[in-house]
Amino acid sequence: MNYYHEVTEHQAIPIKEGVIELLEWLKANQIPMAVATSTDLRLAKVKLQLAGLERYFDNVTCGCEVTHGKPDPEIYVLAASRLNVEPQYCLGFEDSNNGVRAGIVAHLQMIQIPDLVEPTDEIKALGHTILPSLKAVVGHLSK
Repeated sequence: MNYYHEVTEHQAIPIKEGVIELLEWLKANQIPMAVATSTDLRLAKVKLQLAGLERYFDNVTCGCEVTHGKPDPEIYVLAASRLNVEPQYCLGFEDSNNGVRAGIVAHLQMIQIPDLVEPTDEIKALGHTILPSLKAVVGHLSK
């Protein structure tokens, strides 16, 4: 466990291909942005800072601030309220099936970018957008 904290607190996490282009596009279109993560608030902010991404986000909402974790929608509802935006007008990005479930129940428009686990048939049936990578998101949103 000490090794995990040493790495995550002092080394930047790898940035997914396409994330900077997506964040820049959202920023250029004046779309407010928040992070909704189960990670502890202090650690989430450190990770964003080390990766050079913190400047893009108006808010960071973390699992330590909610009673129920994903797939419960509470974290998404809280993040949306902190942006002063109704959840149905929010776009959520997720890699996990539980995160997608949470976003759908919160009424967000969800885009799933599978990472380690592919979406199950049950998740695919939710009708959200599934894209192969973050590189594909700007093109999708520009349509």
